[in-house]
Order: sequence, then structure tokens, then C-alpha cells
Amino acid sequence: GTSRRAILRAGALGLFGITMPTEWGGAGADFLTYVLATEELAYGDAGFCNMISATNSYNFKIRDFGTDDQKARFLPRLAKGEPRGGICLSEPGAGTDLQSITTTALRRGDGYVANGSKMWVTNGDRASVIALLVKTDPDAEPRHAGMTALLVDKQPEVAQQGGLTVSPPLGTSTFGDKVTQAAWQTRPNWYVLSTDDRAVSVE
Repeated sequence: GTSRRAILRAGALGLFGITMPTEWGGAGADFLTYVLATEELAYGDAGFCNMISATNSYNFKIRDFGTDDQKARFLPRLAKGEPRGGICLSEPGAGTDLQSITTTALRRGDGYVANGSKMWVTNGDRASVIALLVKTDPDAEPRHAGMTALLVDKQPEVAQQGGLTVSPPLGTSTFGDKVTQAAWQTRPNWYVLSTDDRAVSVE
């Protein structure tokens, strides 16, 4: 696993918020810089790189589409690597074809109730905040018009929490040869996150 000391050091170097504006605690760099940094990190440790990349990807969503309140609440902490963010996109029956997801979130009062399962969630157990891709209008055409990313708070390293279930780790990557597999073994393992009438407040 990755030591807390390494995570805090990466946060101090600005690696969790490479393209995040400086006003929110990021490095304020451009996307090319992010790509070059990712390449170097992956050369040294693909697993560590993936953990950082997952949080940066989460940050992109809030940076580009979040409200001012969300940016103020989440981005400064995420830029330091605490808390870590997770992105819940793929499902057992939907990988790159995200329009085929079946996880739904329907309005109930002032919030949503989510139901479904997500696969291969990096930082799945350690994340304190996740971006959950759902269908809020399953009948929409085109299908992507009915999809929404909800920001969901969760407790790190707690398997059962208010309708949210985090699986044991799925294990390391099975891509490629043994050298490739070994390179991925330090990564935060993939997890399944399942929602069963999970109440999500409106952000």
C-alpha cells in the first residue's frame, strides 16, 4: 500500500491539484503539465500515479462544473490529498459505454435516492467524497441527456454506511504480462460500490 507520508508529500508538492487554480490550493498548471507529471509518476509507480490521477480527475469535475460553494468546500482539501476523491462510472454491465449504465437516482424530497452498483472504483474504500454517475431520467433521449454526476460524502474504510456498500478489494490489474501486473500492485485496489436506497442530498 501507499504510506500516508508519501500521500502528504505528494499533496505538499501539488500533485493532487496540478491543474486546479491556485486560489483553491492547486498548482494552476496547464493540462500538458498534468500529462507530463502523470507520465513521470507512472514511470516510477503506476499504482501511486493512478491514485493521484483519480483524485485529479475528480477535481476536474468540480473545477469545471461545480458551484462556488462546492469549490470552496472540496477543492482546497482535495488539493492536499486529504480527503481522497473517487469516481464511480463503470458498472458490471457498462464499461466505456457509459450511456448504458443502469444506476439510477430519483428525486425524493430535497434529495435523491440512488440504486445500483459501480465497478473498478479506484480509491473506493479510502475516498471521503465520490462523484457518482447516475441516470436521473432513465427514459431520456439521447440517453446521456438523462445522466447526472452527484457528489456524495462517504466515510473512508467503512464497508457499510447508510445504504452504501463498499466491497473487499477486487485485487490487482490482470492486464498484460507479469511485469505489468507487478507494476500495478502498489495501487489502491479496485472496489465495487453498491447503493441500495442510498439517500443523497442535493448539492
